[in-house]
Amino acid sequence: MPARPAMISAETSAAETPTEMPPRAARRTQAERRDQSDRLLVAAAIDIIDEDGVGAATFETIGQRAGYSRGLASARFGSKQGLIEAVVQYLRERADETFAISRLDDLPGLDGILTYVDIVCESLPASRENHAYFRLLSSTLADHSSLKTAFTNEHLTQQKWAEKQIVKGQADGSVRRNLNPADAAQLLGALVFGLSMQALLDPQTQAGSIRDTAGAMLRLAFGARKGGK
Repeated sequence: MPARPAMISAETSAAETPTEMPPRAARRTQAERRDQSDRLLVAAAIDIIDEDGVGAATFETIGQRAGYSRGLASARFGSKQGLIEAVVQYLRERADETFAISRLDDLPGLDGILTYVDIVCESLPASRENHAYFRLLSSTLADHSSLKTAFTNEHLTQQKWAEKQIVKGQADGSVRRNLNPADAAQLLGALVFGLSMQALLDPQTQAGSIRDTAGAMLRLAFGARKGGK
């Protein structure tokens, strides 16, 4: 235990009274500084793509928006492929955080699927991240670009999660047993994809109404009937 400071007598002048120094903030490590700059650069790229389109997201504009140089953005991303991979990775981490908070993996099969669709619908009107993702995806597909690998892998990850959730639902009795899990997962992915593109085309998309309709449709299509079929 640190020693107690000596008492200062009333006669001690103010000039002699030691001033308490505010605690110094711990210096960040190089890894922490790099992580922060990476996140700021990716966030800047997402903002620019959402606001002005994919073509506006040059290394120069990304660096300026994030408060860094063009050289740093170029060094971190290296190429358009690197930019896409960084954005997709960032959004995957954000989605994983949302999944964890919503505890989707702890829910029964059908409830997990319905909650997932609820989350997607709630993000439709105003999610700059969602808009940036689908702008990037659309640009990549329109150019017949080989850069679509990152998107393909991301959609496969989502599809595998949905397939696993459907299998779980068939086991717990919430999803009908005669449903093909792979086909159902692919259809669910197409629904989410279509809703996201619709919201990008029409910012006035009524997310609440769509959420209720999508939920009712999925309950009817996926939900177990008598005997689990």
